Amino acid sequence: MNVAGTKSYYVADQAEDDSCTVRTSPRTYTDDVGEETTELFQPTVYAPRPGKQLCGVAAELAGRVVGNIAKRLPVR
Repeated sequence: MNVAGTKSYYVADQAEDDSCTVRTSPRTYTDDVGEETTELFQPTVYAPRPGKQLCGVAAELAGRVVGNIAKRLPVR
């Protein structure tokens, strides 16, 4: 699955029944001590529907959030 240009993964019903979790890494950067750090964003959507139906909703949510994060990051 691709979320906002980033390779991402989803898992239906992992958190509990009727849920979908998307895992995506919006950025990798060098931290203050010079080590490479990868951020992980992991939203979970719950609703009274089968988890696989929720994964599209979870991916859309993740895409919007990742896009908003990218807009607020300093340009390097």
